[in-house]
Amino acid sequence: MPLDILIDTGSKENAKPLMLFIEEYDSIMEVLEKEESFPIMKTILLNYYGESEVYINKLTALRQEVMQFKTFKVSEKVGAFLNEFVKLIESAEREKCTIKLIGD
Repeated sequence: MPLDILIDTGSKENAKPLMLFIEEYDSIMEVLEKEESFPIMKTILLNYYGESEVYINKLTALRQEVMQFKTFKVSEKVGAFLNEFVKLIESAEREKCTIKLIGD
């Protein structure tokens, strides 16, 4: 089961989640383990099967980390996920909502 990433609107009808599958997760974590410049990404992705949240005051920093992460050589699938993740973060910033990560 994928890790679901979604904007928490406060209602039970949150938007369709962005899904991070284990193969892409492993690729991302491989880079994160070697690099020290991604503290928010490391924190929220620490546990694939757990839950975490990115608060409004951390969204800009998270977006910057993801944009920086995109400069690393990654697979096409990881690149596509990162592009969608940036869009989700930008939406959360506009809506002033947190982002939740929920493992299955």
